[in-house]
Amino acid sequence: MKPKRAIFLRKFGKIAGYGLLVCLFSGMVYWLCSWLFTVKNIVVVGTDIQVAVEEARLPKSLVLFPTAKFRAELLADNPTLSDIQFHKKYPHTLVIVPTLRTAVVRLALTGREVLLDGSGVVLSDADASSPVLPHLVVPLPAARIGETIRDPRVLSGISFITGIQHILPIQTIIVEDELSLRAKSDTLDIVFPQDAPIPVTLATLQTLLTGFRIKGILPTFIDLRFNKPIIKF
Repeated sequence: MKPKRAIFLRKFGKIAGYGLLVCLFSGMVYWLCSWLFTVKNIVVVGTDIQVAVEEARLPKSLVLFPTAKFRAELLADNPTLSDIQFHKKYPHTLVIVPTLRTAVVRLALTGREVLLDGSGVVLSDADASSPVLPHLVVPLPAARIGETIRDPRVLSGISFITGIQHILPIQTIIVEDELSLRAKSDTLDIVFPQDAPIPVTLATLQTLLTGFRIKGILPTFIDLRFNKPIIKF
């Protein structure tokens, strides 16, 4: 029995020894990575962006910095950011590149105006210093900063404005009826269904406007709610 016990102890001792060596080696590698690539400099890239960095929350090692985790957390906590990227510049610099959402419309609520981006996220209250943007007038009761508005009238209006703005600048979109919206430019009113695919609506409108411009005449009213557009001059 003693020889068998000795053989078992020798095998177990080798396994334990190898395990200890692996642990020591892993610990040494971890310590070296933490020491050689410690985050000492944090650089924020971006104009008109102020970022307060809580260094106590940041991992000290640049190698082990969990970029995906921090990106997800910051985007969840800061809805006015459309993206944020972390770049590791060895040996000691972490570069943070935040991207702000851009306002595309002013949404007129009941007694209040807010700025929305292309996804319907409420960025801020509109005031005299806000950029001049198309107005979207939809009778919604309230909206919080950072909230994503999912009202189909708002989303259709934003898609219409951003899709046609390079061809026909729109000043205002209002609710025409329960199923339709009316877009107003300086010279043209366009009524379109809010539940129809906006790319299809825009393609039809672009074809009409291109044809009229070739002929040298432009309508004052286009109704796109029916199979055949209704046009007035």
